[in-house]
Amino acid sequence: MVLSSEQAIKLIQDKVNHELVAKAIAHEERIRFHSQLCTDASDTSSYYKTFLSRIEKILPKDKYLRFTEVFDFPVPTTDLVDVVFSELSKVFDAQNKNLSYQFSRPESREDFTNYLEWMEFSQFWENECFEAIRNRVNTIQVVDMAIIKGNGKPQPYVFNLNIERVIAIEINDDGNISFLAYKDQGRIVSIDENYYRTYNIDGEDLKSITIHIENRHLLGYAPARFLMTDNIGKSKMIKQSPISKALWALDRLLFRIISGENLEDYAAYPIYSIYDEDCNFKDVHGNTCQGGKITGINQGGIDYVVDCPSCKDNFYMGPGSILTSKAPRTKDQADLLDQVKITSADVESLEYINGAVDRRKSGILFSCVGFDPESQTGKAQNEIKVISTYDSRQSILMKLKRNIEKAKKFVIDTIAALRYGQSYLGCTVDEGSRFYLATSQQLTEKLADAKANGASQFEIAMIKNEIYSNEYRNNPEQLQRIEILKRLEPFCDLSFDQVVTLKEKFPLNDLDLFIKFNFDYFVCKFEDENGSITDFGALLPMSERIEIIKNQLFSYGNREFKQQPIIPAV
Repeated sequence: MVLSSEQAIKLIQDKVNHELVAKAIAHEERIRFHSQLCTDASDTSSYYKTFLSRIEKILPKDKYLRFTEVFDFPVPTTDLVDVVFSELSKVFDAQNKNLSYQFSRPESREDFTNYLEWMEFSQFWENECFEAIRNRVNTIQVVDMAIIKGNGKPQPYVFNLNIERVIAIEINDDGNISFLAYKDQGRIVSIDENYYRTYNIDGEDLKSITIHIENRHLLGYAPARFLMTDNIGKSKMIKQSPISKALWALDRLLFRIISGENLEDYAAYPIYSIYDEDCNFKDVHGNTCQGGKITGINQGGIDYVVDCPSCKDNFYMGPGSILTSKAPRTKDQADLLDQVKITSADVESLEYINGAVDRRKSGILFSCVGFDPESQTGKAQNEIKVISTYDSRQSILMKLKRNIEKAKKFVIDTIAALRYGQSYLGCTVDEGSRFYLATSQQLTEKLADAKANGASQFEIAMIKNEIYSNEYRNNPEQLQRIEILKRLEPFCDLSFDQVVTLKEKFPLNDLDLFIKFNFDYFVCKFEDENGSITDFGALLPMSERIEIIKNQLFSYGNREFKQQPIIPAV
C-alpha cells in the first residue's frame, strides 16, 4: 500500500506506538546503568534514580543514607559487563566466515566490494554496531541516500538510529518496520515502503507539519530494520540484549558490593566500650557539663551551647568508636562492662558478603557467556565439564551471530539494490561458527596431552594449526608465513630429538637433516637475497612458489653441506 504524505503526517501526529517506544527506552536505560562507563550522576542513565528508590524501600532511613554516601561512580558492575562483552566480541573472529555477493554484471561486484571498503563496512559492524548491541540494543539501522550529483551512481549508506529519536513507528506482522518517523536536526524524517520524506515542523507539539522533500525508492519495503532480531516477550519492538536476563542479578550484585564496602569501612574501626564517668566541669558562669555539652545564657541574654573543654580533651583519638555505659553504683547492681571491652569486626558477615558477591558474579557470567573465566584460571577441568562449557559458549555466540547475520544481510541487500537496481541478485552472509574459544595456554596443554597419549601426526598437526590461528588471528601476514614455512621445513611436525631418534631406526637423507637443523639460517639467507617469503612470487600458485623456494633452500644446503656424518655413530 502506497502511503500518502498526509497519511504519514497523521501517523507522526498520533505518535504511533509511542508507548512501546517509551518501554524500549526504559529497557535501554536499565542496561546502560550497568554497561556504560560514567564518572558522575549527571552523566549516567536515568535508571540510577529508579535503582536508588528501590534501595530506599528496603533499607531503614539511616542505612539508606549511608548507602548513598558509599555509592559512587563508575558503578562496579561495569567491570563485569566488560568481561561479558570481551567474550562476546569473539563473534567477529570466526575462522570460517564467508561474505559474497552475486551480480548479473561482473564489474558491479568489483565496484560494490570497493564501495563497501570505502565505507569501512567491516569496522562499522565491529565498532559502532557492537557498541550499540552493548548499550543501545533497540537501535534501528536506517539505509539512507546521499543526494546524487550529475549522472553518478547512488551512494546509499547505513547509520544507527537511537530509539530516543523515534517519534512514530509501525511494525507489520512479519516483525519488519513498515513506517518510521524520527527527529533529525530540527526536522522530521519519515521512511516507509515507498518514500523517503522530510518535513518542516513549527513547534514541538507537531500540530504544524509541512512537506520539505519527498523522494521515492523502488525497494518495496522500508529501508529500516532493528539491529537485533530477538524480542523480549510478545513485543516486536523491545529487543533482547545479551545481558537482559541478568539485569535483576546485576542490580542485586551492585547492592551487595556497596553493602560489603560499607561493612568493610566499619570493620576497620572497632568499638571500644568504657564506663561513662560524671564530669564536674563548670564554666565561668557556673554552668555544669551535661553529657559533654554546656548550655547557658551569655551577657547579651542569648542562649548558647558549647562543647565541654574537659570532655573534649578526653576525646579518643585512635581508630574506632567509643560506646559508654554507666558504672554500677552498688555491689548488687549489674556490671554491664568489664572495664574496657573491644568489639571487633564481624568476620563471618564479611566472609558471607564477599562469598555472595563472588557467587553472584559467577552466576551472571555463566548466564551471559556460558562460563566464568576466573573460575577456570589455573584449575584442572574434567573432560565433561570442558565440553559442557564449550557447548554453552558456542551456543551463546551462535545466537548473537545469527542476529548480526540477519541485520548485515538486510543492510547489504538494501544498499546494493539502491545502488545497482536489478543487476544485484543477492548475497551470502555467514559470520562463521569456529570461534576462538581456547587460549594459547589451553591449546598448548592440549597439544602436550595429545603427544603424551600417542595421538596421530594428523591430530597433532590440527592442534598446531589451531594454536597458530589463535595466536595470529589478527596478523594474517604472519599466518601466511607460518603456512609457507610448514611446507618448506623437512619433518616439520617433528622436533630435533624426534628426528634423531627416527634416524636411528630408519635411513634418512642427510641433506634433509642438514636443512632441518639449519632451517632458520637458510630461510634468512633466502630472504636476504629475495625479500620476504610471503611476498616472493605472490602472483604464482602456492605450489609453484613452494617448489621454487624449496629448490633454492636445497641449493644452499648442497653448497654448504659437509660430507662427515650428521649424527655421530653410536
